[in-house]
Amino acid sequence: MPDTAELTVKTGAEERIILPGHGSSGRVWSCVVEGDSSAIAVTRATGAPPKLPPAGGLPPPSYNLDEVIIVRGVHAGTATLLLSLGRPVGPPVEQRRVVVRVVPGN
Repeated sequence: MPDTAELTVKTGAEERIILPGHGSSGRVWSCVVEGDSSAIAVTRATGAPPKLPPAGGLPPPSYNLDEVIIVRGVHAGTATLLLSLGRPVGPPVEQRRVVVRVVPGN
């Protein structure tokens, strides 16, 4: 059972969950919503690339961009995000559980 974190979001507001990138290893994060799945809207993004030296250049070949899960509160309720890191085939190497409580906005 993965560790459980809690997140509170107001309706209409967004919160970001930053997940470490592992793309160079072939592993990516997947996200499943359980519970009141209509209480939240989930989108994905990638993190910002690293700052390069003033003379330019490229990041190291093994550099990974963070993965970002954006959670927007739609209506009051509780949903659970199940986040799993793995390759398309095989068991996950890491799992996280986030309980998202959406409360009315001001």
